[in-house]
Amino acid sequence: MAANTPPPPPPNASGPKPGAPQGQPAPANPDLSGQLAGWRIAAVVLAIIAVIAIIWGIIVNNDLRTQVDSLNAQVAELQKANTAVTEKSQAQATVSQVQIKNLQTEVDQLKDSLTAVGKLSKSTLKAVGTEYSALEQELQESQNQVKALQQQAADSDATSEELAAAYAKAQGKLLVAQARLTQLLNKISKVEASVS
Repeated sequence: MAANTPPPPPPNASGPKPGAPQGQPAPANPDLSGQLAGWRIAAVVLAIIAVIAIIWGIIVNNDLRTQVDSLNAQVAELQKANTAVTEKSQAQATVSQVQIKNLQTEVDQLKDSLTAVGKLSKSTLKAVGTEYSALEQELQESQNQVKALQQQAADSDATSEELAAAYAKAQGKLLVAQARLTQLLNKISKVEASVS
């Protein structure tokens, strides 16, 4: 009878619920899950190897580049040294010590001429004072140029062009001094001729 029917259990009552799963469900395919995990590990390992290879390649390339730069620098230094030796040989062939000595000898001769003129009478020296002073100045400049040439020739780093330029300058000054001496001697001859 309806009055004797027991009431339904409360919602939180213990006991299995209709349609509820019993415990944890077992994996559908355990072999497939293991393969996927293995593939993930392999992919990570390969990625790490690839990164290491890239880093190693950069290091090796930088090392090779450094070695190449060092070799190029050494080659450049050798070429520079060979060029310096060649230029030094050319300089020695172009401007010899004999030529420099000859310039100094001519300067010394001009000094002797100037000294001889200085022994003339005061009246003559007074008459040729302008020419005498001009020769004295040119002679001093000529001596300075010869000394500069001697220093240039003693410099191991001097090039053939530098030596040739110094020689030409010293020779030019010497020619000017010789011209001044000629003017001075001509003036002395005129003065003495007028006196006599």
